[in-house]
Amino acid sequence: MKQERKNRDVPRLCLNGARLLAAALFAGLFLIASGCGSTGEEGGYQYRITRGTAEITAYTGVGVTMDVPMSVGDLNVVRSVAPGAIPDHVIALSLPSTCTVSAAALEQAENLRYLFLDAEAEAPPLPDGCELLRWGEEYKDGISILDYHVDDAGVLYALLDDGTAVLLSIPAGVRKYEVEMVVGSGQGVIREIDGAALDEAEDLVSLTLGSLQGFPPEMLDQLLALDQFSYPDDTYTSDYILTAKAVNRINAEREEQGLDPIRPDRQMIEAARVRKRELGEKYSFDRPDISGGWTAMTDAGVTYQMAKQYRWHGADRAEMEEELLRAVVEDVLAEEQLFYDRIGLSSGFGPYSEEEPYVMYGFLVDSTTTRLTFSGVEYEVEADSLRPVSVMDGARFLGLYRELYCKPLGDLPDGFFDGAGDLRAVYLDLLSPHADQIPDDYLVVREGTDVGDGEASGLYVDGEGSTYILTDRGRCVLWDIPTNLTDVVVSAQISGSPVTYIAPRAVKGIRELDSLYISDLCGFPPDSFDWYEDHVSGIFSSETIEFLAMDSEEFRNSLFSSIVFTDLLRTRINEERDGILEYADASYELLCAAKILAREQPELFGTTRPDGSSWSTALDEAYVEDWESGLILVKRCVELTEVATYLDEVVEEFVFAQKDYVPYRNVAFAIQQSGTDVYVVALATLS
Repeated sequence: MKQERKNRDVPRLCLNGARLLAAALFAGLFLIASGCGSTGEEGGYQYRITRGTAEITAYTGVGVTMDVPMSVGDLNVVRSVAPGAIPDHVIALSLPSTCTVSAAALEQAENLRYLFLDAEAEAPPLPDGCELLRWGEEYKDGISILDYHVDDAGVLYALLDDGTAVLLSIPAGVRKYEVEMVVGSGQGVIREIDGAALDEAEDLVSLTLGSLQGFPPEMLDQLLALDQFSYPDDTYTSDYILTAKAVNRINAEREEQGLDPIRPDRQMIEAARVRKRELGEKYSFDRPDISGGWTAMTDAGVTYQMAKQYRWHGADRAEMEEELLRAVVEDVLAEEQLFYDRIGLSSGFGPYSEEEPYVMYGFLVDSTTTRLTFSGVEYEVEADSLRPVSVMDGARFLGLYRELYCKPLGDLPDGFFDGAGDLRAVYLDLLSPHADQIPDDYLVVREGTDVGDGEASGLYVDGEGSTYILTDRGRCVLWDIPTNLTDVVVSAQISGSPVTYIAPRAVKGIRELDSLYISDLCGFPPDSFDWYEDHVSGIFSSETIEFLAMDSEEFRNSLFSSIVFTDLLRTRINEERDGILEYADASYELLCAAKILAREQPELFGTTRPDGSSWSTALDEAYVEDWESGLILVKRCVELTEVATYLDEVVEEFVFAQKDYVPYRNVAFAIQQSGTDVYVVALATLS
């Protein structure tokens, strides 16, 4: 019986042992299947696997960024970073959305400066000196951040979803830094410097930009204040910096006027760069293929309501850029009703000519205007044109053009001139189609008209109704005087340009004047002197606006005084030539050349000009055209009576003076007093 019991107990023990063995075998298989407790290393990351998930325990890579992978081993998802896993050389930790890091782990990473997380990930408490940055968030203008990059200098970049990168921050401790073309292994082209990039760069003394980079224009002064700030010439970056200079000047004034700031535009700068290069082939607002210059913006993808173009050339690049900047700034601020909001400029080697090898091109655009006024006309902005609406209230003159701000002008509507009671004159550009739509009772001046001292380039009507023409020589011409005026004071200057000439049509014909006062810079054809002798009651100084005594030095130095002597010279010569030789003429241009030379005599007496050039260069300066040969006489008189005596001598000299048996036809006689000396210059030319 005992034996039997004993024998029955043996199988029970064996069964339990089998169960234990089976359980142990199953547990071993489970551990093997789950990987629990295993470790490994992959891509510079050491990890520990627990129940199918991984924890990073160490980083053996050499980079300053610890970019934790989403999974390691056999697709084991990384869930955490263990304390002590972040080595001292790491300054940036980037975690996937599945991974977390404890505050303790961050605290132990003494040099950690950045934590990169997904936009939706929960952030742990950060130690002092560590900044949280999230990818997936918008950087600006609908462009989002895909990732971050920190280089070996600790400089932080953001990689954007448009394939570009932006430099976000240069840390303290960096003294010299050069921005490369691309980030890392070409993940993003570096095209922008963030406005806060230098906020911590307290030790930075030298910064070199690449060829494609821009920055907020407000940052320019900060960059220029560095001991060394450099960038490659004739690149987008150099053109951006030029554009930023214009923007800062403009915005300083616009802020005072309560206007929104204007901004640089990358596409417009690229379009300006195209046009700058094309100027070397054809210096015009039209492109080499005859299309308008504004099509370069269309090609670059620029959208706008209105546009304006600029071009410039020069021998000295810095001086040329300064001139264009001044012109652009003045234009933007003068036309307050046209709210420009973007700008692009480009400058570099053209060349325009051997003497002036540098050229510039610029665009201004307005993206929002639907209604504007320009040169006395109100317009509505349409998609493909400007539609004239009406004459501005109180406008005394207006301008009509083929196109304005790169948009063609539509026809004038019925009743366009109704109520334009103050309107006197209309200026048309060379190709304006509106001439037939203008009533006969308005004075019409077409661009390019010869007005006596250059060709018409603009128009102005003063408060008395007198019409002045601005010319391509930077001067103004009195073109028309209302018939009801009997006493007229001619303006000394219009919009900063001197009034230098009175057209014969302005003062003759049906106009009856009792008095006409002109500035000491203003003249007229010498052969019209007989009429002026009856109507001109005096001249006044363009500086002091005071009437000049007829026997004063100021009067003798006026252009009017030289006109008197020139007319007398011409008359005397023709009296002697009567019936023998062709009569002599006296042109306004030759008179101006003689006056230029007379003004220079006190500085350097003789026929060589103070700059060392020949006296004949003054003829070109005064626009004396088609002259073949010339003759000059100069005299220094110590008494005024000598001037009349010398005039007799010049008459005798010029009566029969000739070149190849052809008498000189154009003569002039100008004087300039300096102290007690009176200098005389007499000219004669053959054309």
